[in-house]
Amino acid sequence: MPIQQTPATREDPRQRRSRRRMSEAFLSLVSERDYRDISVVDICERAMVHRTTFYAHFEDKDALFRYVLEEEIRLAARSRPEAAADQGFWGALREELAIALRFCNGHRALYLTGMISGGYTEMRAVEDHLSQRIKKIVLDNCPDEPAYMAEMTSRFYTGGLMNVARWWMVNNIPLSEEELLELMIRLLPRQWVKE
Repeated sequence: MPIQQTPATREDPRQRRSRRRMSEAFLSLVSERDYRDISVVDICERAMVHRTTFYAHFEDKDALFRYVLEEEIRLAARSRPEAAADQGFWGALREELAIALRFCNGHRALYLTGMISGGYTEMRAVEDHLSQRIKKIVLDNCPDEPAYMAEMTSRFYTGGLMNVARWWMVNNIPLSEEELLELMIRLLPRQWVKE
């Protein structure tokens, strides 16, 4: 599990550099071969770090996988335009789906590795993030919607949308991200917005 940073345990530049190198090595290896075939030694060789350095930061390769995923989700979320809040319900919802789809497609190897390797728990972080964003949009735009209904509805639709995204990636369906996004928007309930 990644080291939790508190003010007293802030990483120095060397530690940040080591983490970045191991993360980049991991992403590179995942794009080349099956997750199960990647060892800590492979990661260390690619990152040019010693195994003791690896274990100073991560318990095992699964912990590195979780760390990389969390960092990539955080970076993708930062790409959210500030103006998204002013786009109205469907504009904001469309933007959140676009970010999630861009993340999954841009990190196709990482995402599919997580699904195939049994890293579903880690991959749920993507779905949880999207679900919470959808819930917030629903509550912001539909103030009469009870919070539990917004939560349940956002989780239901997020699960379906992410399943469609997986199907699209695994089967190399000949639709662009934009085309898939438009089709996904059509699947969402119109009653979320009072016209």
